[in-house]
Amino acid sequence: SWVSRLCENPMGHLLANRVRETGVSIEHVQFSNEGRVGIYFLEQGAAPRPDAVHYDRVGSTMSLTRKGDLDWASIFAKGKWFYLTGITPALSPSCSDAALDALQQAKGAGLSVCLDPNYRAKLWSVERAAEWLQRAIPFVDVLITNPEDAQRFFAFTGSTDPEGVCKG
Repeated sequence: SWVSRLCENPMGHLLANRVRETGVSIEHVQFSNEGRVGIYFLEQGAAPRPDAVHYDRVGSTMSLTRKGDLDWASIFAKGKWFYLTGITPALSPSCSDAALDALQQAKGAGLSVCLDPNYRAKLWSVERAAEWLQRAIPFVDVLITNPEDAQRFFAFTGSTDPEGVCKG
């Protein structure tokens, strides 16, 4: 099931329906008259210029999410796992607080909690991400990361190959 907040307009419903068409439940998608659909663009590079990603998420319905906007008890009632990507808390300070609350409530509800930092420098600073991750990690059962983020956020100094990071 996908948990998100989308704007109450044709674009928001189009996105939810596209997700539903792939077989993912949208029963926990909340529609709001607040905000807009957040988007990003991939600009294909031409040698020697690399591809570029341009984010346009300020003011999106999801970025305006606040702690308490989503009914986590109801959402987690039938759940076994909760997966969160680090992009969610990067969207705004209020979304950051809401994401941390979601992790805490998932853990409290007995779900297995999986976190993928999925760090995006264009969305937040290393310092802000590191501070949030340090607060989030106590509620996480499974961490999906890469060697760079293991070094950047968790002071890992061992081997940078994936097996070495796992052993570290």
